[in-house]
Parts: sequence; structure tokens; C-alpha cells
Amino acid sequence: MAKGYIDKKGKILELLEGDLAANSVSLPSDAFDFRDAILAVLKKLAKGLSIKKHEEKKKRPTARRTR
Repeated sequence: MAKGYIDKKGKILELLEGDLAANSVSLPSDAFDFRDAILAVLKKLAKGLSIKKHEEKKKRPTARRTR
């Protein structure tokens, strides 16, 4: 997308979550007729996504092996 909702690695950025909440998702002019349907699908899919900042991610403790 032109606004940069997805990075080069295919991960969704926080910008999309904010724009979905404000109903201001930037879509191409060709998709304007289907805007409501596209937003509904994006919102439904985004509900299950957990977008966290890198600093907020919890590190999992590594299990140490005892011999």
C-alpha cells in the first residue's frame, strides 16, 4: 500500500491499527467502491492481531539443561 501499512518483511505496522480505529485507511481510488467491505474485513482480521512495539515484547526465559 502507498501509505506503508506493511513492512518489507510482510509484518503489519502500528499505523494500520491506528488508521483502522479512526476509519481513515488509505486505499487506492480503484477500491473506493468497495471501501466499506474492505474496512470490515481488515477490522475483523486485525482483531486477532497483537501488534506490539519491540520494547514491549516479553522475552521468554530459556530453559537451562542440567546434566
